[in-house]
Amino acid sequence: MSAGGLRPRLVTVWLALAALVGAIVALEHADLVRPRPGGDGNADPHLLLPVPVDRLGAIEVAHAGRLHRFERDRTGAWFYHGVHTGSEGVHAHTPDPALAARI
Repeated sequence: MSAGGLRPRLVTVWLALAALVGAIVALEHADLVRPRPGGDGNADPHLLLPVPVDRLGAIEVAHAGRLHRFERDRTGAWFYHGVHTGSEGVHAHTPDPALAARI
């Protein structure tokens, strides 16, 4: 392998890399410039939660094989609801203000 044959290949590799970086930058810029639906408070299917959090009434989170349910009361305060088994009697839904602020 001669030193003269290596240089054109090296330039070709660097040009290909520069072209790929340019294409990535152009695609990312196009994604940032394009207006997203949902900017006015409506649903946005691109997000993990497709509706604004203030419109949610309950969230369920599964962790380590257990289901945790968080709900809002009529005033909009969050509280940990848990899961009902059906054998429970009447229970109260009273949010703890300190815990609601943390949630």
